[in-house]
Amino acid sequence: MNPENFDNPIVYPVKSRNITKLASAALMTATYPDLYTVCKILKADISKKKNFDISGIHIGTEEFKNISVTGPFVGAPYAVMLLEQLILYGVKQIIFIGWCGSISENIKIGDIILPKSAFIDEGISKDYGAKQISFPDTSLLQSLEKLLIKNGKKYHKTDIWTADAIYRETITKVKNYQKKGAAAVEMETSALFSTGKFKNIKVCSLLTVSDELYTFKWKPGFTDNNFISARKTACEFACELASNLVSIK
Repeated sequence: MNPENFDNPIVYPVKSRNITKLASAALMTATYPDLYTVCKILKADISKKKNFDISGIHIGTEEFKNISVTGPFVGAPYAVMLLEQLILYGVKQIIFIGWCGSISENIKIGDIILPKSAFIDEGISKDYGAKQISFPDTSLLQSLEKLLIKNGKKYHKTDIWTADAIYRETITKVKNYQKKGAAAVEMETSALFSTGKFKNIKVCSLLTVSDELYTFKWKPGFTDNNFISARKTACEFACELASNLVSIK
């Protein structure tokens, strides 16, 4: 065995016979509600999902240029597994739609966050060459921001914190990441950013605030009307950006 190949992966993603080449831009949704919303926008039949690991992949109509959406999933390891699979099918631009908890008193339930960086507190990024912080693709970030501005949508462009253990988001950790400048916490973004850079794939993230932690007492807002409305808006913007991306020759 050639010693120069020792760092090459032994396990690799394998294509399914049920899926052919996908459009160059794709959406990843962490939650069922956002998956259903995106499928409705793309006119993808939710009942006709194709198996994609233990999640599903749905493909929009020709009207929406066959843009695909995959989900749901929780956490960095599985998110990256799905991203690796999408790359295998020719996807080059990823828009991740997720939910997050605010750790800033200036950010409330129902606000939209556009992450400009993610502090790494998960175990995947190091395997993709990142150590403490990871970043979205600049061009995708700018394109998404332009859409938000064009439509007069308020948002927070800020740093976030990506964690592995949702039930270990302690006061000590929250204070630490507040000092670093993070405004929210979630479980996938930093790993997706790191993988995107490593694989030379463009990745950006759009998050909706579903709960608050900044007072060091958990305030869930999953049934709050502001949150429900905002997450639907985030899905609409993500779909519009994906449509714009696959229209570019």
